[in-house]
Amino acid sequence: MAINVSSSPPRRNWSREETMMAFALYIVLEPRECDDKGLDVQRLASFLHRTPSSVALKIWNIAAYDANRKACGRVGMKHGSKLDSQVWQWYAEAVSYTHLTLPTKLEV
Repeated sequence: MAINVSSSPPRRNWSREETMMAFALYIVLEPRECDDKGLDVQRLASFLHRTPSSVALKIWNIAAYDANRKACGRVGMKHGSKLDSQVWQWYAEAVSYTHLTLPTKLEV
């Protein structure tokens, strides 16, 4: 009988909510703050019960879909997930909706 003696916990996929939290950090943090030593990255990691390295990696996977970074010749990780792409799409749609409706709401 084989016994699993691995000391690391099993791999856990990122949920939509977790991905959106990492995305929010990506949006507000400077790139130099998006590593595993950053205080906000460490706080999110603790909250999500993940390692700071996994949160930092997720942030850079999210960066792979940032059109502004690509336009400047910068890239994130090469293997972002479908969920990372979907969060960017949701964000783009939300920003477009806000830009379309906000002027109407501000009219007096």
